[in-house]
Parts: sequence; structure tokens; C-alpha cells
Amino acid sequence: MVAGDLEAVKLVSDLAANLVTIGAVLIGGFWTYRTFIQERTRWPKANLELAMSHRELTPDQTFLHVKVKIHNAGRGLMTLTDLRVDVRQVLPLADESAEALRKKTLITKDIWTANWRTLRENHHIRQWPREREGEEPEPEPRIEPGENDAFGSDFLVPSTWELVYVYVYVTNAALKGRDQLGWTVTSYYDLTGSEGNDSARNLIREAA
Repeated sequence: MVAGDLEAVKLVSDLAANLVTIGAVLIGGFWTYRTFIQERTRWPKANLELAMSHRELTPDQTFLHVKVKIHNAGRGLMTLTDLRVDVRQVLPLADESAEALRKKTLITKDIWTANWRTLRENHHIRQWPREREGEEPEPEPRIEPGENDAFGSDFLVPSTWELVYVYVYVTNAALKGRDQLGWTVTSYYDLTGSEGNDSARNLIREAA
């Protein structure tokens, strides 16, 4: 093989190597864009804040207001379809909780949070679009990136209750159908003060 042929082969080889490198860079850039830019834009991200207050209405009943504040921390529009709020009795211990505590099953290795009692009347689920007789359907709330919205739920609980556990779940509509993924926030709330004292100010937690 003459020198000219060797130079031609080397030129083709270098060109092929450069094309492979350029292709790898383009593919890597595409996947980086898809993973970190496009996906972040497509899937919303929520920060939830839980604020509560209460007031005794009668010697037997206490009014409890739970406000869920939702902040859209993502880059895409957030549409809400389901919001669940549970208020669970902690103190005084319900019979089921006392029995679970005695059997050491109240908190297990597989479940990190205690299995407190939930009454049917203290379990609220709000779904959108919502239809009410004689009214126009209420559309799904939409939260723009960087914006906030708040939703309140009212409960009547026995005045004998001293401490409750509040659980909130918000469905991620963009991932609906994928094992119902969403965001949660929880808090314990003290009912022994006249208006809850410092327990009315709860820590803000970034939802998973």
C-alpha cells in the first residue's frame, strides 16, 4: 500500500471517529434534555403546607379546620383531580390503638407511621370536576408554575380528643394511572389549647 493510500485510510478513519464522537455527544445531549428539561417541564412538583385551627363549639364537640396550601414548584401547569384529608384520633387512645400498642403492632418495621384510628366522618375526599345538583360542574383547579392555592376542610370531633394525626394526599394528575402517585403531608395537632397555641403553626414539608 502506497503512502497516498495510507493517508486516505487514516483520513477516513479519523472522519469516522469524529462522526462517532459527534453522534455520542448528540445522543447524550438529547437524553440530558429529555431527562432534566423536558421531563421536569412535563411532570409537576408540589410543595404542601398544612395549617390548622380549632374552637370548641359545645362541651361535646370541637370544630377543627384543616387548610392545605399547595405550591406548584415545577415548571409545568398543575391540574388537581383528587384531594384527601384524614383526621385520626391519637389521644385519648381509642380501644383499637390501645390494643395495637399492647400487642406492639401500632408501629411495625414495615410501616413507619402509627396506624391511628380513622372514623368515616373524619375522612374527606374532594374530587374534580365536581357536579352539584342545579349548578354548573366545578372544573379541576389549575395552579400555574410558581403559584399557590389553598383548600379547607372542616371537621367536628369529640371535645374529649386531645391530640390528632392529620394525613393529606394530593393525586398527581399527570401521573394518574401509574399506581396513583402523588404528594402527601402529615402533622400532629394539639387540641388541648383554646385555639391550638403553637400547634396551629406546622412545619412546611416538601412532598416526595
